[in-house]
Amino acid sequence: MQETPYTTPPPGSAQQISMAGVIALIVSIVALVFAVVAYNRTGKDVQDSIQDSLNESSQNIGNDASDVADTIEGGLDTGPDGIDDGAR
Repeated sequence: MQETPYTTPPPGSAQQISMAGVIALIVSIVALVFAVVAYNRTGKDVQDSIQDSLNESSQNIGNDASDVADTIEGGLDTGPDGIDDGAR
């Protein structure tokens, strides 16, 4: 049985594409770490910022839901002329 010598994969092969993907993943993770560290140096923690955004979003959703309920209820109370038609 004759052994074939190891050769580098041809350009565009699956092995080279896989290596490029691994390198891109490593670079993106390093960039993400640098971004978080740089943001933390501004004086505000990333987790605090995310929590503030979530709190604000949930408050806005609650306000929007209340506005929709008021609009629907107002539509049920009045007829086309704006007078309560007692349809409830």
